[in-house]
Amino acid sequence: MRLAALILAIVIAAGFAPAAQANRAYGRFDAPQENLLTFELADSGAQVRAATVRMWMGCDQDYGYQYVASFTVARRGRGDRLVERSPGRYRVRAVWPDGRDTVTFDGTLSITAVRARYARVHLVVRSARRSDRTDRCRGELSGTARREADVLFAGATDDGEPVLLRRRGHWVDWVAGYGTACRPDNFMEGLHTDFLEMSGPATFGWPELIAGFSSGEDSQPFAQSVQLAGTIGPTIATGSFRITGSSRAAPPELCDTGERHWRAVAT
Repeated sequence: MRLAALILAIVIAAGFAPAAQANRAYGRFDAPQENLLTFELADSGAQVRAATVRMWMGCDQDYGYQYVASFTVARRGRGDRLVERSPGRYRVRAVWPDGRDTVTFDGTLSITAVRARYARVHLVVRSARRSDRTDRCRGELSGTARREADVLFAGATDDGEPVLLRRRGHWVDWVAGYGTACRPDNFMEGLHTDFLEMSGPATFGWPELIAGFSSGEDSQPFAQSVQLAGTIGPTIATGSFRITGSSRAAPPELCDTGERHWRAVAT
């Protein structure tokens, strides 16, 4: 698995301003662990509406991978699900196909101490392969998500990756997940962090691919080009996001996420 090379160690949190029948969104970014979680609560703070995560899973057989899920809240169905057990406490359920094999995921999500400016979150996910129950993996994310009105925006890309951005005067802090298959083989994924200057009163980024970025293991990094642009409104931020990459292997691995569109909501 390929991971973004991160040197930033920050926690970002975001949320909707409370209003009747509104949702509140929070986000937590743990750079050292390369974990990113966003979740939406009903305005009462008692129910999760949606959650998206990119989280490192460590495995017993001395390997690891990134678990990426965009959850729906449902007792039955396919895909990544949250099953409510009591207010603020959920069971994580998912089944991933892997060729003729399957990987099952089970865990818990707890959201407690919900206040106007913060909430506590604890997510644990465990996985096991149907063909080999000794092939077990585990990931955990825990901490406080805070709210900051009119500064932080939380959302997702159109392919289910979490997005957080924070406006700092004439600059924007950005973090978002990405992942794509490469040719002829392999996979490029991780978190892209950036610090971008506003290009206008409400716009930031650049419309074309810009070279000079990198990601992956030190022994075999990907040289990357990134396109990232957005418009920040009073309540909504939207834009586009694309990453291409090539490895130093012979023949090189060629990767392209394609143009993804993202949307984030102000606190």
